[in-house]
Amino acid sequence: MIYLLQFYGQDGRSYLLDGQKLVKDMSDGGFVDELTLVPRVWKANSTLYTYIREGHSRSGRVIATGIIHVRELDFAKQLTTFRVTGTSDVRDQAAAIARFGKMFMGTLWDVFVKKAGGRRRRVTQGGLN
Repeated sequence: MIYLLQFYGQDGRSYLLDGQKLVKDMSDGGFVDELTLVPRVWKANSTLYTYIREGHSRSGRVIATGIIHVRELDFAKQLTTFRVTGTSDVRDQAAAIARFGKMFMGTLWDVFVKKAGGRRRRVTQGGLN
């Protein structure tokens, strides 16, 4: 997932946060393991590798790099800040957020569940099966 955020620094100059999440499953890939699925999804989806560039272009000179780790409570708070612009119609706003959610969750589904072909490993009283 690519993140591009144009902003202006306290110095009044333009900058670009150029970030990327490497959303890939680092497990063995054989099963959708119900015990480890959520932690694996969270780890892959909560780390953003970033560059700060001069100007508002990806061709701008890199002036800083970093890694941003998003904690669970911070993510929950972030979800409350989503806003849809360009329409005042509540149905259109809800539809736009739903489209974003479908795209976002679809990427995670493709990486963590679809790849395993739907094969599941469940925990029962007798252990894994």
